[in-house]
Amino acid sequence: MDTDRLRVAAGNRVWEIVRPDDLESLWTEMDGSNEADEDFIPYWVEIWPSSIFLTEWIQNNAVSLRGRKCLDLGCGLGLTALAAAECGAGVTAVDNNPDALKFARINARGNRVPEPFAVCMDWRNPGFRQSSFDFVWAADIFYEARFFEPVSRLVDLVLKPGGTAVFADPKREVGKEAWPWLRRAGWKVRSLGGKTVKSGGQKGEITLRMLHRGHECK
Repeated sequence: MDTDRLRVAAGNRVWEIVRPDDLESLWTEMDGSNEADEDFIPYWVEIWPSSIFLTEWIQNNAVSLRGRKCLDLGCGLGLTALAAAECGAGVTAVDNNPDALKFARINARGNRVPEPFAVCMDWRNPGFRQSSFDFVWAADIFYEARFFEPVSRLVDLVLKPGGTAVFADPKREVGKEAWPWLRRAGWKVRSLGGKTVKSGGQKGEITLRMLHRGHECK
């Protein structure tokens, strides 16, 4: 597979990110003839503004992440997983596309950070033990309402007591409904701030939010 190389400024460094060169073919393969296609739309080939802001949060919390077990949901090309690995976290990167995981590992090597433990898995059907992770995060994951319940269920399963889940989310109409839904599901939701982020041809108003069950979070 031919590749393209991006220079991505995120947090306190510039990352060299490799991705497939022929993006048009990846998108045109999704012809709508298969109902399962919607689960394999190649969003993973882009560096979304939400990932940039989440990378900044990871770097700003490097001390808290060091030595902790962290789960990166929908890792894509691996940017946020790489940032956490550089901080010394033990990162498990999940994506349902094996090519995404392949490029995440390539990008770890190219940026000289430890490779994340890569798991090809549909996060709606997780294969992790209960209370496996200190931190869970994801960027731009609430783009369909059907994801609200399985994300809640997954985080409930894998997050350790007192653990922290952080989500970076743009101002999409669907995504706005996630936070009241999660509150009704018993989660405490706290805003960690927002900013306008540009990445490639994308621009978004991104907000970081933290989920936790108890009265205290890290």
